[in-house]
Amino acid sequence: GYYLLLSRLIDQVLQEQWRCLLSSILMVGGLLSIFVRSIRLGLVSLVPNVMPMLTVLAVCGLLGERLNMGAAMIAAVSVGISIDGAVHLLFHYRKQKLKKGRRQRMAVQMAAVRTGVPVLLATLALVIGFGVLSLSEFVPTAIFGFLIAITMILGAVANLTFLPAMLTLVEKDSASNQQAMTSS
Repeated sequence: GYYLLLSRLIDQVLQEQWRCLLSSILMVGGLLSIFVRSIRLGLVSLVPNVMPMLTVLAVCGLLGERLNMGAAMIAAVSVGISIDGAVHLLFHYRKQKLKKGRRQRMAVQMAAVRTGVPVLLATLALVIGFGVLSLSEFVPTAIFGFLIAITMILGAVANLTFLPAMLTLVEKDSASNQQAMTSS
């Protein structure tokens, strides 16, 4: 009957969301790699953008919450929105490093300083916008609004803390590898 069809529809939507998430991660990772002209930096920048979404879904699972359509939709949507902060930080990092000739650590610091306030303000606007959805009487919409707002907060924190730290570590490794190769 009707409820069996609805149950199957929800199960199918959940399965499709995992495929959409994987597709969005691959596409965003590829585009970031092209943008920064480095597969390594492209993949590194994905970590702080996927981590918040996985954290929210893991907490939901630990609390015994069953994924409904609203919770399932946060995956691909949050990766697409959260990556904006990473793009801005990477853009300013490359600008500081390449055009201004700054050292790697200084370039990361300057990029974080230049993008911090805009990322926080954009996140605030998104959190307010999606947070309003949590007032909906339709449960999937309310859950989606609440979870995506939490994911956006975690994404901004990750982009402003983990991404600069990861850039410092990855770039330090590549710089020391290049030094070792040239001295040999």
